[in-house]
Order: sequence, then C-alpha cells, then structure tokens
Amino acid sequence: TYEQTEGTLEVVHCDGKLFLVTAEAAKEEAPTDKRRPGLTPVRSQRPEYLWNPPAKRIVVLDAETGRVLWTKSDAETAELMPTTLAVSKGGSSSNRVFFQNADEIFCMNARTGDTLWRTERMTSRSRPTWSAPTLVVYGDVVLSGDREVATEKTLDKDEKRKVEWIVSARGGQAPVGELIAFSAEDGRRLWSCESRECYNSPADVLV
Repeated sequence: TYEQTEGTLEVVHCDGKLFLVTAEAAKEEAPTDKRRPGLTPVRSQRPEYLWNPPAKRIVVLDAETGRVLWTKSDAETAELMPTTLAVSKGGSSSNRVFFQNADEIFCMNARTGDTLWRTERMTSRSRPTWSAPTLVVYGDVVLSGDREVATEKTLDKDEKRKVEWIVSARGGQAPVGELIAFSAEDGRRLWSCESRECYNSPADVLV
C-alpha cells in the first residue's frame, strides 16, 4: 500500500505517475441494533436527504516506487467535483493536470503541482448525488459540460459548504445546461453550447 493513498476515490495513470483524488475515510457508525459490525446501513431515498462528502485533496505518486511527488490539499481542492480530474499528454497542454471545483477550473504543472492558470466555471449549488460536471481535455481544448447553475442551496444550512448533494429516488431531473470550451494553454473561454445530462448520470462529452 502506497503512502497517503487511503481514501482514494479516483486514479489517473500518465507517464509513470499516479494522480489520485483522496478523501478522509468515512467513520463507521456503531451499530444501534443487532446488526453485525461492518455492515453498511441501508437508508431509504424518500424523503430526500443530504449527503456531505469529506474534504478532498490531490496526491501524485511515482507509479513504480510509490514516492509522493507532490500534494494539493487546500480550500481549492476541498470541494473538488467528482470525476473532473484530468491529465493531458501531448500538444501545448502536455504535462498538465486539470480539475474543477464549485467555482473554477484549475490547470497545474503535472511535475510540480504549481498552478498555471485558473478560470471561472460556476457549478450548481444544489444537485443530486449522481450529478457531476464532465471535464474532458483534448489537444489544446478543455471541455466542461454541466447542468444549469442553481445559485442557492435548498436544504443545507452549512455556509462553509458551497454545494449541497441530495440523495433522491427521483429520475429524469436534468435541466438544460452548458458545455463550455476553454483554451488549455491559458484558460480563455473559446465557445459554448447547450448541454444536458443523461438519465440520472453526468453529461456525455464525446470528441
């Protein structure tokens, strides 16, 4: 087991490096009845309820040795949006790491972790747990597809969290959103068009 990999949620392998999104492992609740320890309690999705994910960070390792090359653990990664970690290989955007949080898309040097640019890309403040932006890097372009932006939370009263995640059994709730293209070189906005999520799954971005 490699150092600092407990709680790994996402893994990208590129050029001999492992790029990980990790989070503090959820604490197991003590059984309150006769359930055997270690079993996960099942909770009904009706009525809807909040799920509060732990703060996240990025850890980059040498894939061969497991040596930690660099980490990023701060307010910018705490609410890193699921499945938005991407690593480029080739073109003017080679050796760069990208991710999206609640407010911006970030581009970093894959070797050092230094931030090269950041650009505004707001995400919805209220969303079901299956919903997440789709971030794709292709050549010199970064593509971000997401649902329509809801500017306010509806259930979560914690002002420290920017995004609320709602567990719900409802289906087909996919408001029309936007696919935005940015320059991988400097983060300039290039163009945009309508985008819509699939059935209870993030939007497809096919290049």
